[in-house]
Parts: sequence; structure tokens; C-alpha cells
Amino acid sequence: MMNDVGPTTTRSDAPEGRGGRLPSGTVTLLFTDLQGSTRLVERLGSKFATVLSDHFQLLRSSIAANGGLEFGTEGDAMFAVFARARDALAAAAEAQLALAAHRWPDRVDVKVRMGLHTGTPEHGPGSYVGHDVNRAARISGAAHGGQVLLSSATRALAAPLPPGLDVIDVGLHRLKDISEPEHLFQLVGDGLTRDFPPLSTQTATPTNLPRERTSFVGRTAELDELAALLPTRRLITLTGPGGTGKTRLALHLARNALAEFPNGVWLVRLAEVQDPGLVGAAITGAMGLADVAERDPVVALGEYTRGQRHLVLLDNVEHLMSAAGTVAELLDEAPGISVVVTSREVLRIRGEQAYVVDTLPVPPAGTPMSPQRLRDIDAVRLFVDRAQAVVPGFEVDETNAGALAEVAHRLEGLPLAIELAAARVGVLSPQELATRLESRLGVLTGGPSDLPERQRTLRGAIAWSHELLGPPERRLLEQLSVFAAPVLLATAEQVTADDAEPVLDVLTSLVNKSFLRRLATPDGRSRFAMLESVKAYAQEVAEDLPRCRDEHARHYEALTEEIAADLFGPRQAELLNRAEEESADVVAAIGWCLEQGDPDRAGRIAVGMHGYWRLRAQLTTGRHLVKRVLAERPTDPVLHASLLLVAARLGVEQADFAQVEVTLAAAERLLRERGEDALLSQVLSEQLALDLRRPGGMPESRAVEAIEAFRRVHDPVGEGELRIRVGAVLAMADRRAEAVEELNSALVLMQGAGNTWGQAHALNNLGYIAATEGRFDEAEELLGSSLSMFESLNTPEGIGEAAESLAEARIQQGRLDEAVPLLERSLAIASELGFHPRMSLALAQLASCRALLGDLGVAAGDALRAAELSRTLGSDLRLDALEASGTVLAASGQETVAARLLAAATRGRAELGVPLTPLVPRRLLDQWESAELRLDAESTPAGTDDAVLDIDEALDLAEHQLRRAQPAL
Repeated sequence: MMNDVGPTTTRSDAPEGRGGRLPSGTVTLLFTDLQGSTRLVERLGSKFATVLSDHFQLLRSSIAANGGLEFGTEGDAMFAVFARARDALAAAAEAQLALAAHRWPDRVDVKVRMGLHTGTPEHGPGSYVGHDVNRAARISGAAHGGQVLLSSATRALAAPLPPGLDVIDVGLHRLKDISEPEHLFQLVGDGLTRDFPPLSTQTATPTNLPRERTSFVGRTAELDELAALLPTRRLITLTGPGGTGKTRLALHLARNALAEFPNGVWLVRLAEVQDPGLVGAAITGAMGLADVAERDPVVALGEYTRGQRHLVLLDNVEHLMSAAGTVAELLDEAPGISVVVTSREVLRIRGEQAYVVDTLPVPPAGTPMSPQRLRDIDAVRLFVDRAQAVVPGFEVDETNAGALAEVAHRLEGLPLAIELAAARVGVLSPQELATRLESRLGVLTGGPSDLPERQRTLRGAIAWSHELLGPPERRLLEQLSVFAAPVLLATAEQVTADDAEPVLDVLTSLVNKSFLRRLATPDGRSRFAMLESVKAYAQEVAEDLPRCRDEHARHYEALTEEIAADLFGPRQAELLNRAEEESADVVAAIGWCLEQGDPDRAGRIAVGMHGYWRLRAQLTTGRHLVKRVLAERPTDPVLHASLLLVAARLGVEQADFAQVEVTLAAAERLLRERGEDALLSQVLSEQLALDLRRPGGMPESRAVEAIEAFRRVHDPVGEGELRIRVGAVLAMADRRAEAVEELNSALVLMQGAGNTWGQAHALNNLGYIAATEGRFDEAEELLGSSLSMFESLNTPEGIGEAAESLAEARIQQGRLDEAVPLLERSLAIASELGFHPRMSLALAQLASCRALLGDLGVAAGDALRAAELSRTLGSDLRLDALEASGTVLAASGQETVAARLLAAATRGRAELGVPLTPLVPRRLLDQWESAELRLDAESTPAGTDDAVLDIDEALDLAEHQLRRAQPAL
């Protein structure tokens, strides 16, 4: 293997580095940077100068010892050049070991990030210039302290690596201000730290594409043609019958196009989506925007992807053809999104590029071919590849070549048919397979067997296998074909019990015959999945499909009733997980009931499922389905009121308060007319929740009325949830003693009911109060318990809330470095749910923490995002964003500007009646006070109260200054 490419020379006119003239040609650049220098200065004071000097000396010794030349320093960064890439790696490793072994003052950790890149930089005055220099700097900036990153060019030219060193692949990444992604590697070896957090970059292309589990065979021409279409066609629809490999081809195309769509390549599986109205939500979910509040998902996608490039793969659209309008809207609203569709028919919308996916090439009929020639034909290659998974060592040879050619030809090169046939080689030889295909061909095509033979269609291949099934197997296949998702063994036994044959025996037979696949679940239960093509055929030939769908709907009506009855009790985690596993089939059951004109059954299923939608943040799906059911006007008035209550509860979670108020009023009227106290108490609780969000204090009378209503109907969970809401509002109003009393009462009620979710909420609020009062040990225990409970339930909104509360408590204690990962977690969850208020607050808190920790560049970015987001929300969150911006700017030396922002925030809080959170740390308050004193000391007319900026003016100033400051931080 070559060690270098291109000559390295020392020109007589080349600039000089420290120790000699800088080499020309292909060289390796080493860039280093001292991590957290601002924090070290604050901690060490005058001793920092010694640290900086010692750190430079250690770097210089390692560079010189390995033949490198230093060609500059800037602040705490150093730049060096090497004629050979492997020498640069040796120097970097030696330097990291020396830095780690050195005894630093006050036992501080001195960590240096390093980046290596090999190229042909141009000479500048006393240095190098050009693209390669920028790339080396950005690689260094992507590393963490103690980490050495190298480009793919350096990796290729460094072989053989110095003794004791190795590299690990850390993936494709986008580097700041560099258009093309870079494949990065990390240097590892004895004594070098191996484990680091994710790199300070974006991966080249965020994606949810699954890894290929089997080899991809053939399709070279198709991939080339489609790759040529992608840059100019925003909608490509791959069409063809089931089993032609449309999905596999589309996935491979998408994987090859990752570099062309830097902001994301997303697979959206639609096979389990039964409602065309949920296609938009499925896309946002695949892209990590699981819920986008009350906004239309397509509009939200347009806003989210503005200025970006994404590729979306919509798989299995044929059963959702009425969703073509959604795809058209997506293309209009989101010009940065390109779409690849797999379907059995085109969508028939403007701009669509249809592409027919043909079968794989097959051997010509009646023409003998040698084994070697057969191996080069894609249909045979696929058969052999899949057969080897059943019979290791299976190959084409003289004994089976003719039979394999016949099988491939009769199966028309259809990938699924080939794979089904190949799965039989464990019990049938290729010759036996060919004979069976021939004996069934006449029956399956409907034509005389003595006519010219045609290749087998997918339907024919499935029909052939289907005909081999006995009556119990056919009945079970028909019954299971109506399930949208893989089905549990227990569910199959409940819904499809056959007195003549045990269900387990029949299931086993279907698995063995490749009609079903067994999927293992984390809890050890078996689920059984059916290929979509097999499912479609089974439904086509079913003797009584409506009866199967009715049985399916009855099962999910009973299941959701069970879930609703016990969801807020001791089985909460179990039932939430079960509801999630069955959610696709619940949606399908609701759709079937509505299709059959039975909105009452559909409504009962929706009411039973709504607790899951609420706790697991499936709000858009839940609201859409409830809206559909209400539109069909259920005949039962109490059920109608229950659906209105469900719609309101889900709407509250998405802050759609105006619609919630109307919905609750309608529900209240229905329930008061019929004296339904149990449901009425819940409506009163939701109305109180709306009241609590309005200015004007606590509506005491409504709270008492709602609590008494819950007691009359013996609903401790409802009463507990109400008291949690009341307690939270009392705490924010500084009525802490009353708040604690309410929350403790709620905690007792929730504990009595075994409601983990309710206990977690009560503990979270109690922990927040403890932190505000300085009882930090107690706060840590309460908040830690709350977070653990939410995690045990996997309820995203609760996890985000608890993480934020725990972070705030640690901020108050000055434990900022521990608060940051908690805030990052809260931000990630809020982003996924589309919960913009929490996103804005988490960004503001992160900006302040990072500024105080000396990570000013990232802090400025967080503050800027908080300012931009809070402006769109138009709430008091703008004040948090202003204070965060002021903190960042003050820490970066712009104290006068910072003071103006903080003055605007202070006046804004006074005017809006919004107090400063009691969890602002003393250190932050001191910094604000320092900035304000600076403004007073420079008192001018601009410093008078009349000249204090209003909130929006201050946000304009904050965004302007942060954008200016970012490149230098």
C-alpha cells in the first residue's frame, strides 16, 4: 500500500516555519486547540500563562521529534506541517500522551483537540492558505479535548500506521462552512482516550434508513437511471406489481444519495398506516418531528425544511391513493424536499416521474447455459444468494443448472417469488421446485398447459404456495391478514381460535412455509408478521373478509376498554407498552368501524385509547381520529360527550386553548342534561386547567366544585391530577405552603391508585419547590425519583419536564456542567414533540450555562435560536431569551449591549407581571448586575428609563449582536 501521493519538496522561495522552510506539495497539516481555555483562565488566574506555555512546549517537542514544522500559533491554537502523514499521527499521539502525563497547576485537566488533514495547501506569507487549511481547522474544531481526528485523505496516506496506533471510523460529517462532507477517523492506541461524546458536527446526512440485512443483487442499470433523475425530478414513483423489489431498490437508491441530500434522507413506512389523513403525521414522525402541535404537518414540514435539502421515501402508498393530495401539498409547501414513492400505481399528480420497476433478467427459455454463465444472471444470482441462507454452500453446478434456469424463468425474475422458492431448497431440490412450478402453472394462469409457457407472476407464486395449505392454515392466514401490524400469539389465539386445530400448531406450519415470520420482542413475546404481498393475496381470496374485520374490531374494542380501565393504575407501564404495540391495529379498527357506519364502536375504541395518545405524546394521531369519529355523529350522547372530553384533553397538550374551551362547553352541556357526574367532574377539571392558565389568580370556587365532583364519584386519580394542577399554579404564585399541601394530597391519592405517572408529576412539582427554597438534597431526591418514574413509563413529555426541573435545581447549586446534559435531553424531546415553548426555554437555559462555562460559540448559537423561537411564540419566553442573550454577550466582553438587553428584560417582567424564576444562580445574577453597573457608569441619555428598549427591539439587537459575535467565539 502506498504511503504517500505526490511529491513533497522544499522550495527555495517557500516561507519559513519554526525550524526550517515549509514543505510544498502533498503535506499533512496538524491543527491543535486548547479546550475550555476561558474556564481555565477563570480558575487559574495568573497561573494560566504557565499552563499555556507548558502546553505549547509539549506540543513543539512532539512535533519536532517526528519531523514536523510549526508554522504558527493563534491564541491557544497551534499549527504544524509534516511531509509524511504517518509522522503527523505519531506526533499527535505522542503529544496527547505527554499532555496527559504532565502535572498541571491546581490539578486542572488540560485537554487539547487535534485535527489532521492531508492535501496540497498553497503558500501564503509565512504560512499556508486555502481550502486544505480550512478543512484541517474544521476537523480540529469537531474534536473533543484529548481526541485526535483525521480526514480520509490522511487515513489513506498514513498506512502502515505507526506501531501501537490504529484508527476507528467515526462516520461522514458536515464541517462548518465546508460544502462537501468529510469522512472522519479517530486515532486510538495505548494510553489514548477512546470514548468521547458525539463529534461537534452534524452527521453528513441524518437518516433513519435501515441497514441492509441481505445482499443487494443486480439493478445496476436501474440505479444509474434513477440517480440521473434525482437531481431534476422532485417526485419519482417506482411502480410495478408486488414483489418486484420496489422497496429494496428505493432504499438502495436513497442510501446511495445520502451525500446529495445533506439535511436528511427519511424512510416513511406506510404499510401500517390505514388512514390517508395520517400520511403527513407519518412523515413528520419519520423525520423526528413526531408531533407538530396544532399545526398542519405539511405546513410545518415546509417551515422546518426551508433552505434545506431532504429526500423522503414513501413506501407502500398503493392503499392510500387518496393521499396523493398530501404529497402534492408537500411538494408545494416544502421546495427543499424530494420524494421517492413505491406503489403499484402512479399518483397522477403534476411533476411526477413514473419509473416502472421491471423483473430481474432471467435465462432465455429453452437455451442450455453453463453454470458459469448462469451465475452472471441476476435472477439466478438472487436465488443462489438466498438459498445459501438455508443451505450453506449451495451453488450452481452441472447437476442443477438446467433446473435453476427453468425456475428463474418460470418465476419471471420476480424477486419475492424467487426468494419464496429459494426458501424451499431445504426440503425441495431445484429439480423438484421446477417440477412443482410446472404442475401448477396451468391452474394458476387460467390457460391451457400446452400453450407457450409464461413466467410465473407474483400472484401465481403466492397462489401456488397458498394451494399447498390445508383448510386450517388458509383460515388462519385469512384471519391474520386483516392485522395491520405483527400480531401476538395470544391475540391470534383469542381472535382466530379453531376448535379442530390448535392455533399454535397452525401458526408454526405457516412460519415453516414462509407465509409468516416470527419476530422476537424485547419482552420475550412472539409476534408474527406477514409480507404485504402475501397479505394482499390472502385478503383477495378470503371467503369472508368482512367477518374477519368485524372480529378484529371487536377484539380491539375489548382491548382498549381494558387499557382504559387500568391505565392509571399499577399496570400503567405494561398497558402503555401494549397500547403502543397495538396502535396501528387500533387505527385500522377505528377506520373499519367508520367505513361500516358504526361511529359508536369507533368512538368507544378511541376513548379507550386516548390515555395512551396523551401520555405517549401521540397527539396529532389521536386528535385526527377523534375528529373523524365526531364528524360521523355517534348516536350515544354520553359517548359523544366522552369524545369531546378526549378531544379537549389532547388539545390542551397542544395548546389549542380556544378550540378546547368550545369543546369543553359542549361536553358540559351534554353531561349536565343527563346527570353524568363522573364525566362531568373530568370536564370541570379540564375547564379549571384552562382557568389556571389565565391571568387573575386562582379560581377557588371552580377548584372546590371540581374536587367535590371527583369525590362524589370516587375518582381519586381525577382528584389527584386536579390537585397537581392547582399546586403548580400556587407554587408559581409564590404560595408555596399551600402548593405543598395540595401536592402532598395529590401524591397520596396517586400512590393509593398505583398511578406512577401521577406520582411522578407530583414529585416533580414538590422537588421544584424544594429547590426554590434551597433544600437541595431533598430536591435532588424528589426530582430524581420523578425522572426515574417517567423513564419507566417512557412518557416523553414527562421525561422532558423532569429533566428540565432537575437541571434548574443544579443550576441553582452552581452545578452547571451537570445541568447541560439534562437541558440537552429536555430540548431533544421538546424538538421531537414540536413543543416550542419548552424548546425556547431549554435553549435559553443552555445558552446561559454554556456561557458561564466558557463555551461561548455554542452558547451564542443557543441564545440566537432561543431569541428567534421566542419571538414566534410571542410570550414571556422572550424575556428568558433576552436574559440568555445578555449573559452570553456579557461573558464575551460586550457588557454595554448586554446591559441594555437585561434592562429591557427587567422592565418587561415588571410590565407583564412575570417574576424572575427563583432558580437563577447567584453567579448569573452577579454577572447581570455587573453589566447593569457598566451601563450606569457609561450613563448617557440612552441609559435612562425612557430609552430602555421594548422587548421586540431588544430581541432585534440581541439577534444582530449574536450573529456578529458567533464567528469570533
